[in-house]
This record gives sequence, structure tokens and C-alpha cells, in this order.
Amino acid sequence: MQKYKVVVLDLDMTIIDTFASSLVLHTRMRDLYYPDLDIDVESEMRKLWGLPQHEFWLKLFREKPENMDLFRKRIKGIVKDIKFSALGQAKNVLEELHKTYRMAVLTSASQSGLTKTLSDTDIPKNLFDFLQTEEITKVHKPDPRTFDPLIEFFAEQEIGQRDMIYVGDDVRDYQAADGAGMDFAAVLTGFHTREDFEKVGVAPQCILCSIDDLPEYLRTVTE
Repeated sequence: MQKYKVVVLDLDMTIIDTFASSLVLHTRMRDLYYPDLDIDVESEMRKLWGLPQHEFWLKLFREKPENMDLFRKRIKGIVKDIKFSALGQAKNVLEELHKTYRMAVLTSASQSGLTKTLSDTDIPKNLFDFLQTEEITKVHKPDPRTFDPLIEFFAEQEIGQRDMIYVGDDVRDYQAADGAGMDFAAVLTGFHTREDFEKVGVAPQCILCSIDDLPEYLRTVTE
């Protein structure tokens, strides 16, 4: 018997290869607007990866909160020329899962950023019942309350946390899901290793190489 009704997906480095495109984006941003900022952009991004988008930008560019409106205008002018790519066969996987499960995305990206990312990768937005972006996320992983808007949405349809599985690439994804009462599957397409996940308590059979392995994994999980 099918165990889950809803598959909830992290975005960055779970279904979308955001790091490669973000590296190009933030390097251009540094070169154009912060030429005196002497940092290794890739190294700094790796240290900060996984932070909420607003906090990530403040720390990466040593920026002040009061300057963020101008910052966002500038970065929007650059990002329109950068194309994001899906990881593996993400589009095909999501279309396959959509036949059996309801689906949602949880991301710290903005609504406009998510729309562009899905458009770039030809992943239809209508595959998802719920898209949770930074505009409605009050706290962030590993705080389990990050799932509150999503949980409230599905609760109205009498679907609870135990009917959901969250898929992510970061140990903070696991910590948030576990705290919210959701099952979790890890993918190794981000910066955390199999050993990192096992160290925090993820069972070996719940650690997948990539999103491509998710349909088969879900077929093996039963009540």
C-alpha cells in the first residue's frame, strides 16, 4: 500500500543545479557593483550555502540591510540573462511522480525567482499543489516551523505530516523535516555526503544518489 500522499521537494541542489548558475550570477554582481570586495566568490558561497536568500546576500557582499532594495534591483537585471538547469532527469521524474502523488516545493527563493527557475528548466508549475517561497516563510531550516504554511495548506485537505515525505540535499533539511514529524529522503547532489546524513540520523536506505532514484525508492516504501 502506498505510504505517502504528498512529496515535498527542496529546490536548490535537489531538483535544480542552482549553485553553478548562482556562481555566475554572484560573480557578475561582484565584478559590476563590488569591484573592491576582495573575496573568492565560490569559496564564500559554499560557506554560506543554505542560508535564507536575504541573509546569504547580506553576508556574501558585506551589504547593509537598508541597501537591499537597490541590491535586488541590480541582481534582477543580471539574473534575467542567466539560465538555470535541472539536475539529472528531474523534469521526467516530477512528471512521473505527479501521476501518483501530490507535490509541493519548499524554497527560500522568491516567487519570481522560483518562476524563472521552473521556466528555465521547462518544469511546469502546475505539477505542484503548493509552492512555498520566501514571501510566506517566516522561519528557516533547520527550524521545523518552516513547514507551517505547507502543513496548514494540506491540513485543510485532511492530509497530515505523516502522509508526507520531504526530499532534500542538506542535513538541515532532515533536521527540519524530522522536527515537523515528516519522513525524509536525502539526495547527494548538494554539498553534504552520505556520512554527513548518517551522522545526524538518516537511515542508509533513505539516502539516494539523486532525484532520479526517487520514484524507485518510493515504490519500495510501504505502510
